[in-house]
Amino acid sequence: MKALASEAAVRAAEIDDRRQNPERRGKLPDRRSSPRKKILKGGRTFWPNGDSSECVVYNLSDEGAHLEIRGPAPNVFELEIEDDQWRRSCSVVWRKGKRIGVKFQPPPQLRRAGNSMKKVAGQYAEVCRTMAERSDRSQRETLLNMAEAWETVGRRLRKTPH
Repeated sequence: MKALASEAAVRAAEIDDRRQNPERRGKLPDRRSSPRKKILKGGRTFWPNGDSSECVVYNLSDEGAHLEIRGPAPNVFELEIEDDQWRRSCSVVWRKGKRIGVKFQPPPQLRRAGNSMKKVAGQYAEVCRTMAERSDRSQRETLLNMAEAWETVGRRLRKTPH
């Protein structure tokens, strides 16, 4: 009788362990680095070839989303969620029927954009100065002010740490 009770206790402990440990139940552990939020909103996917399609967003995190799409979808696209002002660049990480999981792509590196903007600001200032030399007196002052403004932008970008 004691052996049966001990065996039942071991089995109960194993069951509890499976409930606490999703890997033991045959499910993969949640590998998301940010918590997901269950939502039910409409969305639209915008594809690189110019097409778009409606979708339903089931959950959302800072790093990705779970979508139901209508028809096929490319591996990379932009997602716009209703009542949201941002479009997110996405790549598909899993597919199951009409449902897909996507990972949001990070925004482009600001350092590269900042460095090219410094160069562009200098070029715009030079164009404004060249146009000022060829313009009549009424436009010259405006163009020289614009050139100065572009140079200020370039100086501020140089001071900004990246």
